Amino acid sequence: MTSEIHEIDGVFYHSKWNGGKARKGSVAGYLNNCGYVVICLNGKNHLRHRLVWEKYNGPIPDGLFIDHMNGVRGDDRIENLQLVKRSENHALGVYRLQKNNSSGANGVCWDSSAEKWKAYLKVDGRHKHVGHYKTVAEAEIALKEYKSKNSITASRRNKI
Repeated sequence: MTSEIHEIDGVFYHSKWNGGKARKGSVAGYLNNCGYVVICLNGKNHLRHRLVWEKYNGPIPDGLFIDHMNGVRGDDRIENLQLVKRSENHALGVYRLQKNNSSGANGVCWDSSAEKWKAYLKVDGRHKHVGHYKTVAEAEIALKEYKSKNSITASRRNKI
């Protein structure tokens, strides 16, 4: 990593003025449309949470991803980062709600053919149907109970 930036508590700062907009001591990077901070180093963009992880732990093994344990994508402190498998990342519900989500809840959507709210989740890349319910709240409760009963972790603190 270049000496032009330095990291403190998951935030990178410019160590010197680069002759452009980046002033010494200013925060490096920008927020992308997915909510992650991106930093340009040597002409290449890098996700800040990956840089923090690699600074403290070395390269990220193939097939593993960095998870923000508290769910806040901009909180890149090392104590908030953990390695997870892709399926765990999905199960933790780290992905934002889709723009067309009508329920406001992950894993709950309107099933027009049944005229009820459908609860579902993804396990190992496959959709698992949990059931149909009259209200969004009932579907969310059923989803939580299903995860608990089947030992599907809802905790963000399960490191591999």
